[in-house]
Amino acid sequence: ITSCVIQVILATIGLVLWLNDINYLWKEKTRIRFNAKMLSWMYSAIGFLLFIVWRINEIYSASTPEKNTFFPGDSGHFEKAHENVFLSRIPNAIIYICTINGLLVLGVLWIEVAYMSDHMIVDKQDALIRFKRLVDVLQVIFAVIVLTCVISARYSLLVYLVMPWVFLICITYVYGKIKFSRIIQTVLDGMSKSGTELPVARMDYYKTILGHVKIAATLCTNILVVAVVFATTYAIQDAVLPNFLLGNFPIGMLSAEVVFTCVLLILLVLGWYSRQSFYLDQKKIDAFSDTVTSKANTDLLTTDAL
Repeated sequence: ITSCVIQVILATIGLVLWLNDINYLWKEKTRIRFNAKMLSWMYSAIGFLLFIVWRINEIYSASTPEKNTFFPGDSGHFEKAHENVFLSRIPNAIIYICTINGLLVLGVLWIEVAYMSDHMIVDKQDALIRFKRLVDVLQVIFAVIVLTCVISARYSLLVYLVMPWVFLICITYVYGKIKFSRIIQTVLDGMSKSGTELPVARMDYYKTILGHVKIAATLCTNILVVAVVFATTYAIQDAVLPNFLLGNFPIGMLSAEVVFTCVLLILLVLGWYSRQSFYLDQKKIDAFSDTVTSKANTDLLTTDAL
């Protein structure tokens, strides 16, 4: 119950910040564009809302043990669970879907900007389009896998099945961060070599974008690694020692709670990145109020998606 309460508080903070973002966008009369940062922002909001619903339901279930009954559980055996257990599993599944989708749309954006900056040719653009379509298909497959495994309570199986998506995201984030750093450094070096004096506001803008990408990519990648470690621990323990206790506390439950917290932290990072992008829009107006160079990589870095 303590873990649920802490997670509800964190999710509520995330949801309040999201509502504050709406107030900011309303005051600034920002035109809504359904780009990567907007989709990631929306995924995080749905995740926060469902996290609150899910964990409050878990608190209620833990507080009313007299309503427990037997349901098919993990590894195919029956487990005692609350009568409204399926009401918990559905939001739980959607939370995972929103988290992975939010991560993927940002990762694809960073790769798109980095890739297009280096390959301004039609063949390469077609390859990028095919990659984005592949990611769309992977998102649908992931949703089907998660809904099937979570609703049927096959969490150990889910751990193994989602590993390819986790590895894809980690590779995407590391690659995107490295390429992004090189591109912005190339822009700054190119300006310096050509003798062009880069306005301070524009230089700050480039550095701020890079900082946001580095922070979000580093945090999400590290959190995913922690989640993988504890999810794997849960799956192995469930298969080998399903009743193993750490003191009076089931080690499997402890591992699961760490994974849930990691998911919530990722949603908070996604919300933070989108929020910083919204606030950066005004800085972009100041930074590019003068004539903007027509170089392809500079144009890409000013995109509204970042």
